Amino acid sequence: MSPSAVAKTIKRYKEPGSHEDRPRKGRPRVTSASENKFIRFTSLRNCRLTAAQIRDQVNATQSSSSRHISTTTVKGTLCAAGLNDTEDMVGLAVSPEISLVDEPVKIQAWGLPPDQVITLAAWLKDEKGLIFHSRAFYKTDMEGKVDLEKTPATGGDFHGVCPMGLFWALKPKIPFKKLNKRDVVGSPFLVHIDLYSSLEFNVPDDCPAATKVIERWYAAPGVQRISIREGRIRGALFLPPGEGPFVGIIDMFGGVGGLLEFRSSLLASRGFATLALAYFYYDDLPLFLGEVDLKYFEEAAQFLCNHPKVS
Repeated sequence: MSPSAVAKTIKRYKEPGSHEDRPRKGRPRVTSASENKFIRFTSLRNCRLTAAQIRDQVNATQSSSSRHISTTTVKGTLCAAGLNDTEDMVGLAVSPEISLVDEPVKIQAWGLPPDQVITLAAWLKDEKGLIFHSRAFYKTDMEGKVDLEKTPATGGDFHGVCPMGLFWALKPKIPFKKLNKRDVVGSPFLVHIDLYSSLEFNVPDDCPAATKVIERWYAAPGVQRISIREGRIRGALFLPPGEGPFVGIIDMFGGVGGLLEFRSSLLASRGFATLALAYFYYDDLPLFLGEVDLKYFEEAAQFLCNHPKVS
């Protein structure tokens, strides 16, 4: 320490009789006393409100003024009053956050009021922009926790203990639409898991108390997709990562038509060389399934058997 710093410290001690910092002017407070009171009372009246929701209520009363407070200011006011922001208390864990669609996901919530009915909702947007959604109601335990592997759903789209219920119960917002994945290798479905700390029968206007977005893939890293146009054969071959050889599978759907690949990519992710085979309503194949030419399927089987990576 320099001599000048020592001298300044001694001088500061002699004047007020203390070595502690003197009160500073600092930046003027953003909120008034009445606004601080409003923030405290609003939080006490509804403990489920987040700092962002309280901020919006305060700013709504300031419509005639250009001054608006921030979420950080509300959190600071709550902290000074010994209160907590709901977002700081409520927790939501979804793991793993990146997985294949046939892998289980664990969902847990905590920091909620004990013995209270809450809502968990899931939704995604498909490649055409269509919304698919689901929801279920749960009752928290005495510690304010919910674990979908143990806690039964009390209502919504399913009942009972269903750890993956929010996923298999996804239904279209527009009736009769079907959830299909076309780009099985290049992109995942982004599934949003929203937690509401109350019973919500309809889509609420308020933001969820907590939310997570997870990736659900149809192909593992390293899976190859090869478009097949050999002789009369039309389809797509999916190869697992590695040198092989792999067990071969021909994957076909019934009377749907076209080329559906989501099951084949998943089989390849599990170590099978899989040929997704189209046999009508695709490319130059017949538009309708009339007579079934069995030789076409024999050619497909021979093609797969002769592939160097198929055992």
